[in-house]
Amino acid sequence: MHYAKVQKKHAEKLRDALAKNNLLANNADVLHSDSYVLFPVTIATATIKKLIRQNGGMLIEKKGRAQGNAKSKINRNKEVAKGYDILGNIAIVETDNPSSRAAKRYSEEIMSSSKRITTVLAKAGPVSGRYRIRKLSYVAGKRTYVADMIENGCRFVFDVRKTFFSVRLSFERQRISALSKGKENVMVLFAGVGPFAVELAKKNPRSSVVAIELNKSAYEMMKKNILINKLKNVVPVWGDVGKVAKHYENFADRIIMPLPKDSHSFIAHAAGISKDKGNIHIYMFVKKDNPAREAMKKLRKELGDSGKLKLLKWRKVRDYSHSEIEVVLDLRLNKG
Repeated sequence: MHYAKVQKKHAEKLRDALAKNNLLANNADVLHSDSYVLFPVTIATATIKKLIRQNGGMLIEKKGRAQGNAKSKINRNKEVAKGYDILGNIAIVETDNPSSRAAKRYSEEIMSSSKRITTVLAKAGPVSGRYRIRKLSYVAGKRTYVADMIENGCRFVFDVRKTFFSVRLSFERQRISALSKGKENVMVLFAGVGPFAVELAKKNPRSSVVAIELNKSAYEMMKKNILINKLKNVVPVWGDVGKVAKHYENFADRIIMPLPKDSHSFIAHAAGISKDKGNIHIYMFVKKDNPAREAMKKLRKELGDSGKLKLLKWRKVRDYSHSEIEVVLDLRLNKG
């Protein structure tokens, strides 16, 4: 894994430069020592090395255990060595004891690495329920649950207790936005607070985007995010995909389905929404062995006679558990 290593006094400047160029890796933890911060980067090239150097840091490769001062004295404490996600002003940590002194110290380390991070919360349970949200507990800093963040040039504001938002899909949102060219009708199912819909609409102003979300809280936040980003080509829809789909028959040139737990069970609805030879991007949890084969088998079983799917490309998004991974499949639907 490659990291951008920088002294704490330059950490915010370097982090902003990496974020602006979409170089922060979301599948690894930010590390701290008494004097340095290490930001994981997505790629390591001479150009990236130069960018890091221009912002006060250096590119390093770290294998296995952390070397020298790269590992924080807080990270050495097993109680809090599980990493964290950054959602703008809020960092969400994984710790077994959020009220412990070690967790408080760890939180102070996180906030000291960036002036933007003013609140630290802790995961207080698994992602669960119909809306895939989790309980969170306050650890340190400003007592708020409203995240205000910039991702790929788009701003999002949302309550982290009431909706699901995965920073690990940042690259996917950028990738699919780049695939959408010209004037397209795009449908985002399970749209959440609108990250896929907003980014694609902003990068493709000639496209028309419809975003469906069942969670009323997330839907209201999505409407706010559409306004914040000054978009007029996104239509937010509050409702169940199974019930709303019939109003958009043969509408979409492109469909995005970012609900890995249940997306496959809605593929027939997606087929009804899609035009002939429409593109579908679907996220799924599958076993690590033969993931594409397992995913396609599930999809074809659910699709039935609604059309034929051609697999254009698939990629691993992240590890999900010891035996499962999350994948994304880029598909083309033939309705003939």
